[in-house]
Amino acid sequence: MKAAFLLVGSVYEISGNECCLSTGDLLKVMAVALQKVICEDTVTGQTTELPPTFKGLFQPAPRPNKTLQAPFLEGGPQQGLTLLQALGRWDRRPQPLLCPAIGPRALLLRPVYEVHATMHLRRDVVKIPSTLEVDVEDVTEEAQHVHFARPLLLSEVLRMEEALPAQAEILEGPAGPAIFESAWVSRLQRGQKLQLHSLSRASWVLASAPSSSRHFLLSSAYQGRFRRRPRQFTGVQELAAGLQPGQRLHVVVTQDCEGWGDDVPPLGLRGGDV
Repeated sequence: MKAAFLLVGSVYEISGNECCLSTGDLLKVMAVALQKVICEDTVTGQTTELPPTFKGLFQPAPRPNKTLQAPFLEGGPQQGLTLLQALGRWDRRPQPLLCPAIGPRALLLRPVYEVHATMHLRRDVVKIPSTLEVDVEDVTEEAQHVHFARPLLLSEVLRMEEALPAQAEILEGPAGPAIFESAWVSRLQRGQKLQLHSLSRASWVLASAPSSSRHFLLSSAYQGRFRRRPRQFTGVQELAAGLQPGQRLHVVVTQDCEGWGDDVPPLGLRGGDV
């Protein structure tokens, strides 16, 4: 099922989730999913909810001095109708039905659907309950030429190499302060237009300074030299565990220790090789 609808009403909250549907918004309906069925007792007015998987069978309730609106499409009075068959049988007009699995009195069924639709410049599918009081107008024929633009993440754009080069517009800039300093980061704001040329395969490394909150973006072509920060061992047992067969480990003693016994020499701050 695919159709377009022009909204002529507004709502700002759907099931606790903020969702603004303004007058004149255009939606493309992609699917309609049955959520539940409200079952009303015609005598007491009491209502219960039936899941779409309800297994009970329904029969038309007898009406005094009246015969039935049309014959059954599937099955018959002896076989009964499933819940989905009963909902699709009466062309939106509630009809009293009997269901032995529920009770002896006549029932009215009111389905509650969830409409799945897409909108212009929205990434996610909009889910609208059929109980929402908003007026819509079917403009499927008039809106055949309408194409909804779906926002893309930068990571998604980079996977579309065949579409490059291309022009793009930033719909949502980075949230919060930039994690690294650069002259062009401040220009990545909403409304900024970009020309995307091609995908670069160069790798980058994000590095941080331990003593501050500064970050650095380093290209794989960076020619600077690095020195590995020395490991620290809290004791001789941890040092021994870090040794590998045939490996020489250069260590520096950071705390004086007097020897105990003839086989343990004292260790001072001068250090040595192991």
